[in-house]
Amino acid sequence: MREKKVAALIADYPVCLITIYRCPNEELYTLARPFTIEPLGIMIAKNNPEPRTFLADYLIMAARDGVLNELTERWIGQVPTWVDELKPIKK
Repeated sequence: MREKKVAALIADYPVCLITIYRCPNEELYTLARPFTIEPLGIMIAKNNPEPRTFLADYLIMAARDGVLNELTERWIGQVPTWVDELKPIKK
């Protein structure tokens, strides 16, 4: 991109936003809306109930204690707080 040999980049929307944020002088922009929204999942073995129970219990506890909301705001909220910790990429 810096050598002006790339006309477009397709990546996950957050990656595009972070790149724009970290390279403010590169004249980069992104679409107003992402092409798609793709949920993430966790796969566990069907015949092993312990991981499912552990994950379910952890998520219930994290939601009850407010930890889930804190993590959501930090990593994927309206304005994720970790973004402020990024430093611009120097040339």
